[in-house]
Amino acid sequence: MKKIAKTLLCLMFVMGGINIASAQMAKDQIKDIKERRKAERDLVNEKVSKDAKKQAKEMSKEGWNIFPGSLPLEKQIDRQQRLNDINSETQQFIIVTNNSVSSSIDAAKMMCEELAKQSLASKIQEDITSAVETNAKIEEVSENEAQGVITIIKKSKSLISQTIGRTITVCEFYRTLPNGKKEVSITLAYSVEQAMLNCKQIVKEELSKSDDNSISKVGDDDLDKLFEQHAKDKDIDK
Repeated sequence: MKKIAKTLLCLMFVMGGINIASAQMAKDQIKDIKERRKAERDLVNEKVSKDAKKQAKEMSKEGWNIFPGSLPLEKQIDRQQRLNDINSETQQFIIVTNNSVSSSIDAAKMMCEELAKQSLASKIQEDITSAVETNAKIEEVSENEAQGVITIIKKSKSLISQTIGRTITVCEFYRTLPNGKKEVSITLAYSVEQAMLNCKQIVKEELSKSDDNSISKVGDDDLDKLFEQHAKDKDIDK
């Protein structure tokens, strides 16, 4: 299970579109890219669970199909199940699923991708707000400072959406409905650690513009405490 978690984390970088310039790249960077590519192959070669195979058969009967070039249905379902299991233990990812219906597959997919990104921004906003509230109590950051940071996060959904970079497409399926329209389902995952870093940067920038003297006094040390992802949540090697 921990191997799969590390593999998925590696894929966050594999999907990031790394620019390979061998003449300028250090040996350790080349080695890192090779390891990430191996992680991608390992994920594809992972044995599928019986439950995933069963669910894939049921979804096939319901008319669900995969997009060209995508992993087989059972592989995608297995990946989602493993990711959910990992998340129940470590909370390494923020995961959202959205469905869209349109007259064509391309239109439905485009709509679904946009909805998924909006849902992801909302979920990041919700989860990071909760994490900051918890950290404020653990780290004994003043209530006024914590509330100031939370207020900024709650007002920054559009900014959060803009900072979302590469995501893991966990599952993407489509089917034709009885009325002839196309339905697309997409599940995305995003690194909690990256979401924390993004929100922290947003808060820092917004604080620098704030006219509220009490809020603008939040220092870097307190921000670090409020956006800390505690070791027990993020250590997947142990």
